[in-house]
Amino acid sequence: MYKVYGCGDNPNALLGKHGNFKKFTLIEPLDKYNIVQISCGYQINFMLTDQNTIIECGKSGRNQEHKIPNETVVSICSGTYHSLALTESGNVYVIRGNNSGQTCMTKTGLATYHKIPFFEKKNVIKVLGSYENSYFLCENGDYYGSGMGNRLSGEFKGNTQSSPKLLSANVKDIFSGPESRGHIFILNNDEAMGFGDNDCGQLGVGHRQRVDVHTKLKSLPESPIQNICMGFYSSALITEDGKLYATGNSVSNGMSSNKDVFTLIPGFENEFFTQISCGQDQSLAFTESLKIFAWGKSNSYGEQGHGGGGFGKPTEIKVPELESNPNVIVHCGLYSSLIYTALRQSSLVDFVELHKSGLFADSKINEKPCHKTLVEWRSGKPIDEVKKHLEELYSKEQSNLFLEWIYTNKYYTNPTVTKIANELGIQDIKKKKFMEDLTKLYSDEDSKDFNILVSVYDEEEGQEEEENEEDQEEIPVHKLILIARSGLFREMFQNITEESNSVQDFSGKSIESIEIFIKYLYTDKIELTADDDPQMIVEELADAAEYYQLRKSSNLNNELKKISVQFKL
Repeated sequence: MYKVYGCGDNPNALLGKHGNFKKFTLIEPLDKYNIVQISCGYQINFMLTDQNTIIECGKSGRNQEHKIPNETVVSICSGTYHSLALTESGNVYVIRGNNSGQTCMTKTGLATYHKIPFFEKKNVIKVLGSYENSYFLCENGDYYGSGMGNRLSGEFKGNTQSSPKLLSANVKDIFSGPESRGHIFILNNDEAMGFGDNDCGQLGVGHRQRVDVHTKLKSLPESPIQNICMGFYSSALITEDGKLYATGNSVSNGMSSNKDVFTLIPGFENEFFTQISCGQDQSLAFTESLKIFAWGKSNSYGEQGHGGGGFGKPTEIKVPELESNPNVIVHCGLYSSLIYTALRQSSLVDFVELHKSGLFADSKINEKPCHKTLVEWRSGKPIDEVKKHLEELYSKEQSNLFLEWIYTNKYYTNPTVTKIANELGIQDIKKKKFMEDLTKLYSDEDSKDFNILVSVYDEEEGQEEEENEEDQEEIPVHKLILIARSGLFREMFQNITEESNSVQDFSGKSIESIEIFIKYLYTDKIELTADDDPQMIVEELADAAEYYQLRKSSNLNNELKKISVQFKL
């Protein structure tokens, strides 16, 4: 399940093993770790495992392990010469190069991870590294930078800032890249600001000159931004509706000509992009339909991973071992690229879409359609209480930010959302996890408002008995879950009345398989008991994904593969 594939420049076994790889190649030495995140720098790559260990590849030619005592690492991020680790407690640790003060230390190089004392009580929620800088976003919206001063803001031009400097307040999100010479940040009012080197138009501000003061980016699309990735010559972004935009040098931005503003990359109207990563000259992207695209300049090191020449525009590449795998994560280094597989909460995509569409919503808060069951379960409060609080004290935009957290776990970083959560008595909003809440909802029988009727199969007769009340079993479920996760049930509910509280299942699957399937819709996991027949469950649920019209990015097939391996089917 946890696999790493690499290609491109590989000095000192940067990719995790020695060799020259022009195509994506399995890195077997990393199989003993469960890699959940990778961040690439210059001749050093860092990888975080599910056992809270950081693996350092390159430099010494061997894979070196790091542990931060008494801390749980939630994310890692590399600059060109250094790496940062963010912990659950909000502390930041740094390692390696410090030639420009980017690690906030006086030493020029660090062999082990050191805590940055400045951030001990500031509760950092996101860290980024770039060419010679580090960036830190705090829970209250304060945004700090360190390192090369002329890549922070005009106030610090020409200076090295080893002590973190406040760059802005009221910041919602921040973006940069390990080889980027600038940064972009988004304010709580959704204005996007950029600063730094812009000789190729990579900041998207409309000209090809250096940006010496924080400048508003006017070319961003209207759809909310999911992610921005900055490379050396270009930058790219993905919107929440899956569109791919880029700016900068044409050999890196995937278009036929240079661009000074973020421009929709043509030819991909039918693709829904979910990931983007930019390196020195190359970019990788991943789509909802599980396709991997690569493009860039020369591909001289094989960093595009297909073994041929450079692709000037995004072109699909095939990695047979990764086909139909929804857990693919793409990541670009400077002259190398990595693709790895790590378990993700794929069901979150369903609820993001449900929030945007408002499909079958049964309530409204500040005119935004919402679903009573989910609002009450995640907030722990009656929906009338939540509605009254938000509509009396907050604007439509502010209350919608809170609803985004309800559906997607996003924006707990926003101080307004944190304030609302505190006022409603929601404890530790930062630590609340969507899938854990959904799993608990599965066990709440009293709130289930719908039933799946399943005909009982007569094993002795070898046929299904006549359908009557005695020959059917009811599987209680939340209607909301069926709407969010299954295309088939969404179609069914178009044709039944709102008062209906049950629907007949015509899949022909056994009741055991359907019960396991329904639980999967809540948990993203397939769990068998000693009485279950693994062979039958795998066969029936393999058909169920298509029958119930689950997304291609669903984790169901991976769960079934794990069972097949476990029971040697």
